[in-house]
Order: sequence, then C-alpha cells, then structure tokens
Amino acid sequence: MQLTLHPEVVTDAVGQALHVLAPFLRAAFECAEPMLAELAAIRSTLGAPPQNIHQDDYTLCSGRPGRLSAFVALQDIDEQMGPTWFLPGTHSDVRRQNALVSRTRKAKMFGTGPVRLGTMPTGSCTLHDTGVLHAGGANHSPHGRWLFHMTFVPEMIQFTCMDYYRPLMHLGVHSVGELERREIRAQDDSETIRLKAIWTSLLEDPEILQLKAKHDKAVWQSKVGEYDLELWMALLRYKVEATVAIAHVGFIATRFSLCDAAAAAPHELRATVAFPVHARA
Repeated sequence: MQLTLHPEVVTDAVGQALHVLAPFLRAAFECAEPMLAELAAIRSTLGAPPQNIHQDDYTLCSGRPGRLSAFVALQDIDEQMGPTWFLPGTHSDVRRQNALVSRTRKAKMFGTGPVRLGTMPTGSCTLHDTGVLHAGGANHSPHGRWLFHMTFVPEMIQFTCMDYYRPLMHLGVHSVGELERREIRAQDDSETIRLKAIWTSLLEDPEILQLKAKHDKAVWQSKVGEYDLELWMALLRYKVEATVAIAHVGFIATRFSLCDAAAAAPHELRATVAFPVHARA
C-alpha cells in the first residue's frame, strides 16, 4: 500500500526512523543528502504464501549501492508470522543469483550460505541493499504482520535505479536531512524544480539511455558467463563520466555511479538497527 507524507503521523514515523537510519544511509551512499524514493506499508495476514526469492534491483558489482530498503516492524515479528529471509552477499554473487533457476542449487545455497531472518521486536528495522536476494515468508500466525517500508537513493542518479527517480518526483523531492527535521518540501520549491529539471534531462538523454541499455545487457551477459562485469563496468564508468551532460542549473556536473552494491560490508546486510515507532494505525 503506497503512502504519502500526509497525515502528520507518517511524517513523524519517517523522522523517528531517520534519527537512527540517516548516518547509515549517508555513509553507504557517500553523500550528504540521500533522497526518499518510496514510502509504503506492507501487510501479511494468516495464510499468506511465501514470496519467491528475488532481487528488487539487479546488481552484480561492488561499490556504492544504488538503492537501500528499510523494513520497520510495527509489531513484534516471530518466525510464525513469515519474517523476511535475507541472503547476505548475494547482491554481488552471480553464482548464487543463478542458483535460483535450479531447485537443487537453490536448496544447496540455503544450506551452505549465510541466511538472516527478519524476526524483530516492535520498532526494529532492517536495512538492506536492494540487490540482496530476499523473500517474505509464509504467515502461519493469526496475527497480521505490518511493515513500514521506505527506500532511499542518492541525489546523483545511478544506472540500476534510474527507474525510481520518476516516481520519486511524483512522491515529492524530499532529502533525508529535511525529513529528519519533519520539513516537507513543496512541489514548487526552487530546489525541487532544480532537481527535477536535472533528473528529467538525464533520464531523457539519448546517450545515457543507450549506455543504460548497454549496462543492462552486460548484467544479463554476466549472468550467463560471457562477461567479466567488474572489468566491463570499470571501463564503462570512465566513458559515462566523460559523456554525462552538464546540469542545466548552476554549472554542476552530474555523475553516474554504476556499481550498485554494498561497499562497507559486502557480505552482510547493510545494518540492523532498532528504534521506537509511535505511528498509530
């Protein structure tokens, strides 16, 4: 269920969460003002089936993440309620990603690799790279499982998460710093207009779209063993940085970072933290 930053209780819940999450987001993205990309509530009721194991974004190389996702527990979550399963390190492990096509290899992956289970008390939170393989479990409990869900992106557009900047502009351009202070930026705010102009220009640039298509093809080819993606991405990064357009406002060079995976802890979830959430139903 998609949410907006109104009513005020939603803004307060986001602000409380960011009181703890903001340092992790800034460190992971290596930028001062990450942006809120998505805001939603997720509910799982008795009898809800398990999800298939999946990635939200396809990422294969090490470096800064393109998008980070937070799940905040709005009640205690135990194993009967179908908590989310996470497979740390899979954002940059092609072999483990490819194991999903085989039932035998998938079972072996669960038996040999690390697994983290999102059981947690009310107000706790998981924060993970959206390239990490994960899945919500089956709910065998009479109690519903509610998660307050947020995703974040850096201000500078990244290839694997380009598609999220368009809905972000509809949600509103809100930086982590502003949301920490409970400040909601208006759609006609000058900084909002400036950022939208930059992002729109880049998202519609033919050369950048062509490079994005090459990137997506390289990801696919890496999965079938035809490319060394780390080497290919290193070469492409130089080309992108040389060709990205100068932003229309203020002579600011907007750069792309192509490697969308965890940097600080490549074999673990980005963070697991706890904080109180006082949002009312």
